[in-house]
Amino acid sequence: MLNVTGADHSGQDVRIVANLCAEVGAHLSVLIISPPPLVMSPPPLCDGVPVWPEQRALDRLEKRSWQIGRLSQDMDRLEKRSRQIEGFSHDMARLQKRSREIRTLLRGMRLSHEVDTDYGDQANIGDVVRQRALCADLTIVGPALLNNDDLGPLVINGSLFESGKPVL
Repeated sequence: MLNVTGADHSGQDVRIVANLCAEVGAHLSVLIISPPPLVMSPPPLCDGVPVWPEQRALDRLEKRSWQIGRLSQDMDRLEKRSRQIEGFSHDMARLQKRSREIRTLLRGMRLSHEVDTDYGDQANIGDVVRQRALCADLTIVGPALLNNDDLGPLVINGSLFESGKPVL
């Protein structure tokens, strides 16, 4: 059985599915997915301003002024990128903590299990769930994930409509 849960959801959904698997002697595969991350724009390849020979005739004062303004913009971009990386690191730590909690719970139940995490963008969540659902006889999605407006529809599409496997 496959159980899909979110990184921010309680362990109640996993406990219910684990108890069901223990009753029937089934292997439990848990997929923990994160909310769609903050989209990180790629760093610019260049400053976007073409340099033509005529522009090189600018006097030094204008050029220095432009360089100072450009430096200020670069510093702002660097600070923004740093905040995005900090957010990503925080999300990854939260996802790994959740994974450890679920593994501890399932080990305590002496249940055949595997726990996997996925931190991807919104466009790939359905495909990740579909790939896991194809290997399971049944996918169980708890109410916490179903009520999540960001992840719920993507998980249902990937597990039910794209894999053709039953979903509970």
